[in-house]
This record gives sequence, structure tokens and C-alpha cells, in this order.
Amino acid sequence: MTSSREISPSDSQEQRAEAEGEKDGTGVVQDTTCSVQGPSSSDSPVSAEQRDEQRTVLWLFKRVSPKTPFTMRSQFTYIFHRNYIMTLFMFCCPVGLVLHHTSKNLRAIFAINLLSTLPANYFGNLAMTEIGLRVPRLLADFLSISTGNLIQYISCVVLLRTHEYNVLQTSITGSILANTLFFLGLSIFVGCLEHSEQNLNRSAAHIATNLLFLSSTSLLIPTASHLLNQAEGRDLLRQSRGVAIVLLVVYICFVICEYWTSWEAFCGKDEHPVAATSLRPGHLSQNRSSHTLVQGDGAEKTADDDAPAEGFLATLKNLAVVDSEPHLHFIVAVLLLVASTALLYFNIDYCVQSIDGLTKVVPLSKTFVGLVLFPLANVDYVPILLAATGELGHTVTQTVGKSIQTALLVMPAIVLLAWTWGLDEVNFIFNGFEVVSLFAAVLLVNFLMMDIKLHW
Repeated sequence: MTSSREISPSDSQEQRAEAEGEKDGTGVVQDTTCSVQGPSSSDSPVSAEQRDEQRTVLWLFKRVSPKTPFTMRSQFTYIFHRNYIMTLFMFCCPVGLVLHHTSKNLRAIFAINLLSTLPANYFGNLAMTEIGLRVPRLLADFLSISTGNLIQYISCVVLLRTHEYNVLQTSITGSILANTLFFLGLSIFVGCLEHSEQNLNRSAAHIATNLLFLSSTSLLIPTASHLLNQAEGRDLLRQSRGVAIVLLVVYICFVICEYWTSWEAFCGKDEHPVAATSLRPGHLSQNRSSHTLVQGDGAEKTADDDAPAEGFLATLKNLAVVDSEPHLHFIVAVLLLVASTALLYFNIDYCVQSIDGLTKVVPLSKTFVGLVLFPLANVDYVPILLAATGELGHTVTQTVGKSIQTALLVMPAIVLLAWTWGLDEVNFIFNGFEVVSLFAAVLLVNFLMMDIKLHW
């Protein structure tokens, strides 16, 4: 370590420059070796790490390089050989498009196009996973949540365009119920097969559940006014549009808070990590610390994280490990995302156009189609994979985050979009069953997050 010294009049120009460089920690460029002297010892490793994290947050894209160069063959193999089931279902996409124009069998048109949304949504999530490797983890989670709601966005716009208002409202309610109850519950069950107990980030979990509670409570205001005959007609419409604007402002503030002003709180680790214990017979405690709701990119891995698993959990872990490095070029990932989005739009559009005829020939109601079938088509396997690998915090981020985005962004945006299109039938008035079931599901999630410990 070179100590700083005083500059004497007899020093040469190079010696004076070197002495000044030692004082300010910038170093001097050596002409012979073209090397740069590092910063002085006054810069601690902690401050350097904090500066790197700040640069990562301010600069959206990170440099990632694959172990082997990208080739057309390797990228094609990765896309279509990673999940053979989805690749087989991919043939339903062109079949559904052809059936819409050539067949009058509404049951076949609806079923094939609904199945086509599964591979299209899968390839869209795969493309967004590759794009997410090039951005910070918080932004990657946000993009993943937004892409996971692609079916919700497209179906709401198509249902609004075709004036299927009842199916539109029930599909929004069903999406929130599916994410907060079915997908979250299934992920917790799968994750706790490998880990006895996992902790969450207290601050991030409370903020997420409070926002979800706020969004569900906002639905009660126009609905209560309608049921209690406190407002009618134009007053209810103005009330719904006012609530939509407030919810959009709340969501914008939440995004600014999570991804800009208070990102440290969302990246923080859990306050009381608990060692995880495997439930497999004969396996000792693996002493893995619980993962948080949102972690930074530099989370350390233990030796047991790479230990081979068996059976169903091994399959899930292998699928999750594949996403740890880039396999697609950035342009290829963007093109794959655009193509899958276009396929989703046409398949959902043809599904919606066949709803009327389907309910006449099949004993199914439009409420069942919107509350059950459309949300199940938006199935996302990523939270289950994260839970299987011990990252239950990111599972909660995916499931609860999608519900928050649906309640605070999708639903208000649809109300305001209907306002711009002159459609006065779209509002925040839901029937009693939808409001009660939604409110009960949100209360259950709030009680679940209260202890910050999840187990089955």
C-alpha cells in the first residue's frame, strides 16, 4: 500500500502527478503498461458495492454473456426442446386459427383456441425470462409479472370490444382469486415439501398485502352505493371512474416506491432467517436460510443448493436452473415475445367470439367461463418452480404481484378505456358473490403474511 507524500519543488512533473493521484484516489495511467492504478484505501469494499448496486438500479441493462456463443441451432433447440408438452400444444395455435375460419363447431373452436393460449403464454414467459436476465432483479420481477398478465390484458380488451361486460368483470375477479388462492397455495405446498419453513421480507410483504386489501376495499364503495340505493345511473358511473383514477395513482406511487425510492427495503433479506429442513426420509437438516420476498442479484448459494434432488422436485429444480444464464440473443427474445403476444391476441379473440354459441350448446354459463376457464388459461408455472428451489419469497412476488397489478392497473385501465370508447356499461359494480369471495381471499392472504412465515 503506497502512502501519500508531500510534493516538493524538486519533484518532476510525473512525480507531482503521481502524488496528486494518491491524494484523490484516482491513480495514474502508466505509459509503459497502460494500466490504471486502483483507488486509494479510503474506499471501503462496502461503499464500492453500494456504488455498483446504485449503478445497476440506474442503468437498466446488465452485461450477460453465455457460456457458449449463440447459434441458430442452439436457440431453436432451447425454445422447442425445453418443454416437449408445450411444444406439442404449440400445434394447437395454427389449428385454432384455421378452425375459426373453416369450421362451425363452436365447442372445438373454443377448446382448441383456449388450449393454444397455454403454449403462447409459455413462450412469452420464456422470452421475458431471457430479457429479465439483462435487467436488475426487481425490474425483472416487474416485467415477469406484466408478461404473466398478458392473457388478462388481451382478454379484457377483447371482451370490452365485443361488449361481454359480465364475462369481463368475472374474469378479473377470477384472476385475482386464482393467483391468491390456487397458484399461491400450490406453490407453498410444493415449496414446503423440500423446506419445512420459509421466511419473507416483512416490509415488502406488508406493503403488498396492504395494497391488495386497499384494491379490494375500493370495490366495495360503488357496489355498496348500488346495493344500498345511495346512488344510481350517472352518479355510480362517475364514482367508478373516480375510483379508477385513484387506483391508478396508487399503483404509480407503488411502482415508484418499489423500483426507485425504496428499492433497498424490497431487496432486503428476511429479519429472522430460519433453517430449512428437508422432509425427505433419511435426509438431515440442510441449514438453508429462507429466501426473502425480493432478493438482490448477489444472493449467495450454499453447497446444498446444488445437491441433486429426486423425483418430482428434481424435475422442477432442473427447469428452474436452466434460467440462470442466457440462452437466447436479446433480439431473438424480443421477437419471440412479440410473436407469442400476437398469437395470444388472435386465440383469445376467437375464444371470445365463440362464447355465445358455446353457452347455447354446452351447459356452461358465461360466469363459469369468466370465473374459471379464463383464469386457468393464465396458468404460470414460474412461481411453482421458484417455490421448489426455495425462493418462496419470489413466488409471493409473482402471485400477489399479479393480483395487485390486476386490481390496481388492469381493472382501472379497462374502466377508463371504456370511458374513452363511450361505453357507460363498464363500472366497478360487482355482484355480491364476487365481492364477498374476493374480500375473503384478500383477508386470508393478509392473515397468511402476518407471521411472515409460510409452511403447509
